[in-house]
Amino acid sequence: MNRLQLNGLSRRVCAGQLALLFLFVAVSFVASAIVDPTTAVDPNEVRLKPLLGQVQAAEQEALRQAVDWQAFETAHPKWRAIMHPLTGLPHRAFGPALPLAGVEAFEAEVLAGFGIDLSSVNWRQVDTPGKHDWVFADQTHNGIPVHNGRLTTKWLGGELVMWGADWYRDLEMPEGEWLSAEALAASASAGLDLDEWGSISGGEALLVPTRDEGVRLVATFMVEGRVGAVPRRYSTWVDVFSGEVIRRIN
Repeated sequence: MNRLQLNGLSRRVCAGQLALLFLFVAVSFVASAIVDPTTAVDPNEVRLKPLLGQVQAAEQEALRQAVDWQAFETAHPKWRAIMHPLTGLPHRAFGPALPLAGVEAFEAEVLAGFGIDLSSVNWRQVDTPGKHDWVFADQTHNGIPVHNGRLTTKWLGGELVMWGADWYRDLEMPEGEWLSAEALAASASAGLDLDEWGSISGGEALLVPTRDEGVRLVATFMVEGRVGAVPRRYSTWVDVFSGEVIRRIN
């Protein structure tokens, strides 16, 4: 390569570097215009402690010693599981494909060994663009949905390749005197600092298992408004007995 070619290459490299620098600056400017780091954390939000934290090896090993999982593992020794610390059931179990004839066979040959009341299980299939089929069942108790209570199955070519049971077998209904619908709606918006108020809708009941406080019975609301020109839509959970906001997410 002669000097003229080297000079041309050098100019092209410099031009490319300048273009990348310009792109970086432009993206940074747009990002800074969209997200103000001083206001990115919404002070109105209230968050629950995650049910599934960092996996603890000793805890997982103890949970896998349960009789129901030991029986399944004996029948299917190449299957593995990540256990749910609250339900004591597999959050996700996976292994070589099992030739089961649909969810009815899954109930009879797998779930029946884990003490799940199958009379309350209603399956629904979710269409996805991938090659796997997903079939779920959402948990309810006394007609009230259970937050994140779900059976999950994943199928490939009609065979089971993964399943999970985030299912609360010994769920007890919290007891107490319900606050009025008006008081619950007022609690949902209490403490919010909004420049402009919109609607407060909802009020549906939801059972929420928590890591440290047992099962909470809440009413769910959507609280809408604005801070300056920015809209706010807060998904809000209010304890039906105390009026405490246990979760508020924008």
